[in-house]
Amino acid sequence: MPAVLIYNQKNLEYVVLSNRRIFGTNKDLVEPITAAERHPLWTRPELRKSLQREGERFFKTHEEKLGTSLNMNTDGDKMSPGFFLYLTFCRFQNQQYQASIIPLSDLPSVVGKKLQKSDDNLAKLLALETAIEYLIKANPQEQLEYIDSESELPKDTRLVRTKRGAIGYFPSEIGQHQPGRIEEDIGGKPEPDAEREISGIQAPELDDDDDDEDEGQGIIGDKIDAKSFIKKMEDSQYRSLADLLNELPRISVDEKKELVRQAALEGKGPQTDAVPIKPNIAVVNDEGRVVQISTADGQLQAVQEFDPEKPERGGKRHLFFSTNANDKIQVAWLDGLGRPHAGYSAKYTKSQAIKKFDKIKQLAKVISKIEKQCKTDITSNSKNKEAALAIALVHNTYRRIGSGSSKVTWDGEEGRPGPKKDKEGAFIRDYVDTFGVTSFQNQHLIVKGNKVHLNFLGKSGKLNYVEVTDSLVKKELIARKKAAGKDKTAVIININPPAVNAYLKQASGGDFSVKNFRTYHATRLAADLIAKTKTPKLNRVKFDGFMKRRVTAGKIKDATQWKEEAFLWVLKERNKLKLDVIGEPISNKLSNTKAVCIAQYIDPQLFKNWDFSFDGEADGMLRSRPPAANKLKDAVKKAAAAAKKVKNPPKAKRKKKT
Repeated sequence: MPAVLIYNQKNLEYVVLSNRRIFGTNKDLVEPITAAERHPLWTRPELRKSLQREGERFFKTHEEKLGTSLNMNTDGDKMSPGFFLYLTFCRFQNQQYQASIIPLSDLPSVVGKKLQKSDDNLAKLLALETAIEYLIKANPQEQLEYIDSESELPKDTRLVRTKRGAIGYFPSEIGQHQPGRIEEDIGGKPEPDAEREISGIQAPELDDDDDDEDEGQGIIGDKIDAKSFIKKMEDSQYRSLADLLNELPRISVDEKKELVRQAALEGKGPQTDAVPIKPNIAVVNDEGRVVQISTADGQLQAVQEFDPEKPERGGKRHLFFSTNANDKIQVAWLDGLGRPHAGYSAKYTKSQAIKKFDKIKQLAKVISKIEKQCKTDITSNSKNKEAALAIALVHNTYRRIGSGSSKVTWDGEEGRPGPKKDKEGAFIRDYVDTFGVTSFQNQHLIVKGNKVHLNFLGKSGKLNYVEVTDSLVKKELIARKKAAGKDKTAVIININPPAVNAYLKQASGGDFSVKNFRTYHATRLAADLIAKTKTPKLNRVKFDGFMKRRVTAGKIKDATQWKEEAFLWVLKERNKLKLDVIGEPISNKLSNTKAVCIAQYIDPQLFKNWDFSFDGEADGMLRSRPPAANKLKDAVKKAAAAAKKVKNPPKAKRKKKT
């Protein structure tokens, strides 16, 4: 399969592969390239057909040079790899950028030797000389030859390990080292196909741990200065909050609630702010301040701005919105630490969820294989022991692998810092260090006899207190606790997450991340719970009481509103039962909220039978007959009169002087 090289002023800036993996020197073009489906050459049928014909001629003409004959076929809205590569190639033929297509097999060789210019019609197409010049400057040392396992290492050759866990060797050293080889850690090198990054730039992906308490949101990169972030968003045609506020129509909070209600009635989701409503509107509170904006695809987004004078209040710095409902990222901002966050489109979040749960099914097939390999590497004290121990601990406790900083409420509860309040008496919110399996310290490891517990503050300020039950892992942790002695901050498992992921790929034989274990266990535990738990029934007495109160309050004017209120009650109760019966026990296992567990960690396919059962009960309630029309009218009049009386109470009568 060929690769596309994109140059800027004769410097190679991007390498684009057919699977949409992009490597480059900065992130400016990553999102536009991956989102090829938004380009007019794809969205407009007449242009698409023209490009198809042109691309077919191109690949046929250069089949021999490229080593393959790619097709430009499409399957509905699915873009073929050939179409994606040719579209990418065509888009960057302008004054600023130039693109070339080369056989993938030529990519490694461009560093090792200079190729001669071709005199035929591929002279421009296969312009490798600039690529050679760039890559040689970027990698002044001899190129590392990467291998998948130690068994591939040539005899008497030094094993080299990169900072991110990849392994390889230098060809010039073959046969020059005695048995008992020396390992060397290096950094700044490209890595094998699945992990390789040129200058560390790669398109962000939504994964299992991008929850941030809200589905479809997460950190999308390293810390960035505000000026660069603003320029990047403006160059990508995103609009700032201040700019949008000048033209968006405004509605009250009550009007927004009605839109949410109508969206729920239309089956778009539960009657909460998570349901999509009319796009591009601003919601104002009673004080006239904008508190929410609906994105281009209709998702409600809080817009509390960051106040540098009161950083403890939180908020979002430099909030930018997309103007295209098809954009993967609908909204982006910086947090108090200067880290970029994104709110993804509902469409993208849904597509990623499907991929995620498909991957979990594949992970279930190789769990025993992973367990066996981890046990072997832990007991044999192999060089992979740290990675094996990290995976075994994640597998046993369902903890997160990494660490970072999270904004938490300093109330002193559940392991959080404080208590500490601001001048107005409210608990402050600030960033604190949080921990995971590869960063927890000696002070977080509690050993009492044969009992071993982890006790640390994790992502989003959630207390992670969990017992370790795996006998082999317990034995190893007890030994490490003893070795650490009185050093409270000693790290117990000394390895970084990328190296653990590299080991997992090798141990499993698949493209898995350690983060997938949390989703695997949440879905597995939920499946067991659903199988053992009788589907709860909707409470008819509770339903009748609710409907009676709505009638008395004058909220139901006719039979149509009766059915709408009944439907919304059933919808709300169905979701509440899922949260309480399934979400609650799983959230306790994962140290997360029950809402996030249901929304992101449990395969929705598990609830098919539940939903079918609920639908059966709901039919009976939805067919219930409302009171007679005259009774409904009387209730509405009484409620209106009572409201008027509260709004305009009678004036007290003055007493006559005697």
